Amino acid sequence: MTRHLILCGGLAPSHGENGRKLELTITDKPGGIDLHIEQLRRQMVSDINDTLTDLLDIAAYVYAADSQVSRGGRYMLIGWHYPAGGGKIKGAHTITVWDFYEAPKPWGPWTRVGSQTWSPQGYYCPCICPKFQSSDKVYVVTAGDWTNKDVYHITLVPLDLV
Repeated sequence: MTRHLILCGGLAPSHGENGRKLELTITDKPGGIDLHIEQLRRQMVSDINDTLTDLLDIAAYVYAADSQVSRGGRYMLIGWHYPAGGGKIKGAHTITVWDFYEAPKPWGPWTRVGSQTWSPQGYYCPCICPKFQSSDKVYVVTAGDWTNKDVYHITLVPLDLV
């Protein structure tokens, strides 16, 4: 994975630091981050204190850096539902469908790339566990049908990415 060196607000790199350099500056000039603090101040009930201004600067830097640094161009999202209706409808909680979506950027556009039906487990609320993900595998944390003690527990589902 490429190492990135994100330099914010004119900060110089430490001696010996290397990596792909990305310099970010809050300014209204082309190529900078255009942060409209005055416009935000006018919309607020009270004035923005220095701490909040600093936090807004940090948030702008993080957002800008995130939009400029690629993570391989692959983002994944899992949507899920009970095809028979809500989970409280008799018998509906034993079947769930996970729909898999992929996008080149975190904000999309999202494309459905697959689907998986789970029965009789009824796995619900799937969450991708970022700690152990790689370019070819992710792990999903989920739980099964709450009326069946054999599947109602935390479950780790490995997914191979192709």
